[in-house]
Amino acid sequence: MSQVFIFDFSPERIKALQASLEEDGHTVFSNLVVNDDDPDNPQLITEVVDVVQILLKDKPFPNIVIAEADKVDGGWLGGLIYDMELGNNTSLVLLAEHENEKIKQLKRLYGAHFWPTDAKLEHLLEYIKVFHCVSS
Repeated sequence: MSQVFIFDFSPERIKALQASLEEDGHTVFSNLVVNDDDPDNPQLITEVVDVVQILLKDKPFPNIVIAEADKVDGGWLGGLIYDMELGNNTSLVLLAEHENEKIKQLKRLYGAHFWPTDAKLEHLLEYIKVFHCVSS
C-alpha cells in the first residue's frame, strides 16, 4: 500500500481524505498532528519548516503528496520533493480553487497534478486511486 501525506488548511478535508485512504489500507499522515498530551485537540501545522520535519521524520517518503495550494506557495513543496530527488516515486497533487499560473508552472516543472477544491471528495479519491496507483 502507499504512503500518502496531506498538507491542507482544512482539518475537515484532511480527516475525510485520511479516513477514506486509510480505509483502503494506505498509510496517511498530515499536517494535522495529534499531541500525545491532548489527543482530542489535534494541532494544524502550517509553518514550512515544521511541515518539512513531518515529511522527513521516521517514515518512508510518501508516494503521494496532496497539498492545498490556495493559501500556500506549492513551489517549496515541489522543490523539496524533486530537488532532493525524492520525486522519482512521488506524485504531487495540488488542490486549489482555480488552476492559476503558479500551478501551471508547477505542473510543467514538477509534473504536479491539479484538482479543484470544490470537487466532490469521492471524485478526488477515485482520481488518486486510479491515476496514482494507490488502489487495493
